[in-house]
Order: sequence, then structure tokens, then C-alpha cells
Amino acid sequence: MAPNPKVSVAITTYNQESYIEEAITSALSQDTGFGIEVVASDDASGDRTPEILDELAARHPDRLRVTHNATRLGANRNFVETLARCEGDYIALLDGDDYWLRPDKLRLQAEHLDHHPGCAVTFHPVQVVHDGGRPRTWTPPGGRRTYDLDDLLGGNFVANCSVMVRNHGRPEFPAWFDESAGMPGDWTFLCLQARNGSLDCLPDTMAAYRVHDQG
Repeated sequence: MAPNPKVSVAITTYNQESYIEEAITSALSQDTGFGIEVVASDDASGDRTPEILDELAARHPDRLRVTHNATRLGANRNFVETLARCEGDYIALLDGDDYWLRPDKLRLQAEHLDHHPGCAVTFHPVQVVHDGGRPRTWTPPGGRRTYDLDDLLGGNFVANCSVMVRNHGRPEFPAWFDESAGMPGDWTFLCLQARNGSLDCLPDTMAAYRVHDQG
């Protein structure tokens, strides 16, 4: 594992054997100029996802760290525990069925956080990919470059696969977060982050967000 990584990539997955290798490969293919680690947590999948992760970890032991939950924790708890294992200055989020489109994504977002200390979250437009359908580009409302907590409270306009945050600003999650099925975990996480600064949208489309029956 890279010593003192600048960016940790947090990947959570459950029964995503058809997609997980593309997600992991897109993270490992990043051209950064600094150290990264990929921290993947499988939530007791019943398909081949664990085996695929182990095969990839064996090929990339210096950059990919895999955890297998013995029993299913649920999406929110798995997310919290994955974040806790991240050691980088910044954390980039990637769900196990999504993937990144550009090898400079992490570098561009890390540079933005480096130079904008008032920014808590960086994100960007994504390509929405439907099984059997034509991809389309999704952009946040208003085409703005900066948003805040008030904007986010009106509804989540940030795709998880586009997010990078500061690790030292990782929030303490409320007690109800682990069990909550009513409040999406990614939206809650972003709202907690947005208390610390702005949400800055970079202009380029750098990730693919899948929409499918198992998503």
C-alpha cells in the first residue's frame, strides 16, 4: 500500500459481479503524480464479487486493500466503516457499479481542494448509463460552479461517483444513520460535509453513473 497516500478511493459493493472489476480498474488507472490507495469493502455478497476483489487485490497488493464483511452490515454502515479505513488526505467515492471515465479525475479534484481551502466537496457532471439505453450527460441545476448546504437541502444533485472530500473533515455520523432506510446515505454524508464549506462543481464529465435493475 502506498505510504501516506494523498487520496483514498472508497468503494462499497454488494452483489456487483458484473461491474466491480470495471470500477476498480478505473480507480487503479488514475494518473495522479501522487500516492493513492483503493479501499474496497464487500458487504457479504452472495455472488462472485468477493472472488473478483481478491483476484484484483492479488494483482495490485500495493494499491488495493479489500475487506469482506462476515455478515451484511447494510449500505450505510458499510459506507461508514469504509470511510474509517481511508488514510489519504482526501477521499474520493465510487460505488461498485459505477466507473471513472478520465485518468486525470483524481488529480484535478485534488488540485482544486489544494487551492480552495473553503471548499468541502468537489464534484462534476456524470454520464448516466442505462442498461440497453443511450448514455446521457447529467449536470447540476443552474450550471453553477459553487453550491452550498441550502442548495443541497432542496434535493441531492451530486452523483456519488463524482465526489471528493477532505478526510480531516469526515463528520461524526448521527446514531440513527446506520439503521436509517428513509434518508439516503450519500445525501446525508454530503449535507454533513457541506457544513464545513462549499460544494464546487468542476466542469468536465469524468464518471459514469449506472442505472440498472440491481442498482
